[in-house]
Amino acid sequence: MSAKGRRNRIWEDEHLTGWLTPVRLLLRLFSSIPLAIVLLVYIALHATVASVPVGMLARIPTLLVYAASLLLMLAVVVGVGIVLVRAMTANASRAARFLALFVTVIVLSTGVVILWKSTLWPIMRYTPETDTGLLLFKNFVHEYRSTTLRRMPGFEMTEPAFYAWWPLRLVLVLFVINMVTATIRRIEFNFKNLGVLTVHTGIVVIALGSMFYQKFKLEGDTLMLAGDQSGMPGAPSTVFYDREDVVLYVAQELGWDGRPRFEQRQIVDLPIYNDYNLNAGIPADAESIDALMGRKPDKNIPSDDGRTLSIEPRLPYTPEGREPLIDPRIKFRVIGFTPFAEPREEWFRVPGPIEGIAPTPLRVLDLFAALPGTTIPEDKAVRTTLIPTIPAQRISVRPGISMEYTIGMDETRWQDLQATSTTQFLNALVIEVPGQNFRTVVPISPGARFTLGDTGWTVGVKNIHETPPFPIITKGFEDADSSMVIVEITPPEHSEDEQVADGQPHSHGAFDRWVYHRFPEINQDLHPTETGRPQRSAPDPAIRVSYIDATMLQVY
Repeated sequence: MSAKGRRNRIWEDEHLTGWLTPVRLLLRLFSSIPLAIVLLVYIALHATVASVPVGMLARIPTLLVYAASLLLMLAVVVGVGIVLVRAMTANASRAARFLALFVTVIVLSTGVVILWKSTLWPIMRYTPETDTGLLLFKNFVHEYRSTTLRRMPGFEMTEPAFYAWWPLRLVLVLFVINMVTATIRRIEFNFKNLGVLTVHTGIVVIALGSMFYQKFKLEGDTLMLAGDQSGMPGAPSTVFYDREDVVLYVAQELGWDGRPRFEQRQIVDLPIYNDYNLNAGIPADAESIDALMGRKPDKNIPSDDGRTLSIEPRLPYTPEGREPLIDPRIKFRVIGFTPFAEPREEWFRVPGPIEGIAPTPLRVLDLFAALPGTTIPEDKAVRTTLIPTIPAQRISVRPGISMEYTIGMDETRWQDLQATSTTQFLNALVIEVPGQNFRTVVPISPGARFTLGDTGWTVGVKNIHETPPFPIITKGFEDADSSMVIVEITPPEHSEDEQVADGQPHSHGAFDRWVYHRFPEINQDLHPTETGRPQRSAPDPAIRVSYIDATMLQVY
């Protein structure tokens, strides 16, 4: 201890007594070198667990067992050898005894290492490929082999957040106090100590700067909108997304500009790396389709390991006199989280009816295919789920085959699907004129035109589409898909006397009909108007047109 340190201790022993004793003890503690060593060791360990996976750290006990087995063998063999050599060289000179012991230790140690490596090491060494050998905490090591402590459940911190965690900040504060106290009480302030004083000052500045950086650093994303082709800059960005300060954006109504009036509600302690409550909303006694079909669970589906979540976002600050954007009666709660999700559909059978919810009929098909020239296993099924009450989900289209499951199919459509023709076809129309008892099945191609016997009706094929040229937006049929044909229908009174040079009828009196193969119930007529915008209407009941798509194997 320096002379300055001894003088301070003597003064403190004389004056810091009685009720000032705690002050003396604190001064002694914060001026001690062991405390600085303990604090520095913690800082090093904190940085280590921030970067090194815990699975790798969990291998340390196994490595210690490996080392202990070698050291134990060395201790036994080399120890026995030393005892024997000392007994044999009891009357030899000191130099000869040392040389004999040195050679004995080297030879026996080398032999023990070779023996250990050829006998114990092959047995103890863990081999992942064969899962043989000794590995303590095997499941834990495998599960977290690439996961650092900050990513584990219970921590869920980004790297900046982990370094800004309060334990590290507390240790840094204690270290700064320790460094300042030890410097003042132990080191003389003179020119010859300028080097050590400068080093201590630099360490203190670095520690304080680290704490300042951890506290006030912001990290996130800002959307930068590019300008248009005129070279003018884009609209200003007014939103900053901070990955440490997560919020829920909610809106109840639109603003005067037609955009949602979003309100931000902070979500404190939202996890960011692990899965929580993935089956939220699914009754505990519900059975998945895979379980009902006796299939093993998909290994790629993540598991939350029983972890649950319940976080109520904080209410935003609302200045006095200003109405909140969201009705106060509406409550929000975060009940589940996953860091990475892909949309997938899974159906469950729930025992008993659920009040207010009608049961959903479901058909699950396993499709097996033996296709020449392909590597598809014949025993590997392709799972298909069909829901007849939802048009978009009552159909499954696979390469070369399409399946449709309906309940209560209209008998007329069922008869159309069984229609035959004297000519083989890939596309055909079933046309009926109910008032004149006329029915025909005609193969079609774009540009084909048909006069329907003596009925006076004429039908021309404009286009055949594999998918509708515009998405289906009819209520209840959203996201549904179907092949379709657009035909031009000319009523009897205009079929003969209104022809032009190219053989096509005038638009006057004629109208277009969109005919869907899958959904004849949404067929519609488009009548020309003076404005050029066609007027839509339900199909004219005087003529019925049904489209049959036979371009692939269709199963109904």
